Parts: sequence; C-alpha cells; structure tokens
Amino acid sequence: FPSHDIPAMYLTASKWQDHRIFGYAAPDTQSERLLLLSIFTNDVENNPFSCKLGAYYDTGEMDNLTLKYSATVGNFVKALVIDKANNSTTVYFEKKWIQFE
Repeated sequence: FPSHDIPAMYLTASKWQDHRIFGYAAPDTQSERLLLLSIFTNDVENNPFSCKLGAYYDTGEMDNLTLKYSATVGNFVKALVIDKANNSTTVYFEKKWIQFE
C-alpha cells in the first residue's frame, strides 16, 4: 500500500507524567529498543540507551524521521519510522501510550 495513505502518528510527552516510551524491534518489551521518547534530559541527551533510531523528547523533534501507524498487534501498536531517503523501519510501541482520535 502507498505510504502516503497511511496516517502519520505523533507522540508527545507529558511533563505531568513520568514515562519513557520505547519503540521496540518486536511486539515484546524484552526486544531491542530502537527509539525512545522521554521527558527526561538524561534519557535523551547522548542517547544513553543506544537506540538505533535515536532518543527524543517528542515526535516533533524527529526532523529526519516520520512516524506512520501500521497496525495494532495485541498490546502493541506497529508503526513505520520513515527517513528522508524513504527507508522504513518497523517499531512497536506499547498500546497504553497511544491514543487514537
């Protein structure tokens, strides 16, 4: 399916709620952590969790990446992270962090 038909996803951190939102390589919290969204500077600066796709305060900071919803898989939301060269990586976020409108 054409990627332009897939709705974009935006995730924002809340300063009122302590959290780390990881994007995993598989729908399993024990799988590789590919991306991190966090309100904590210590989590974001210098990418201390060594996430391949980086660490950010929110998706608005992901200048070179676009996040697109793909599917819901059990307790996870499957998304595509697409870079400027149109390369995509599949990531999974725990569904508890995602709100649909």
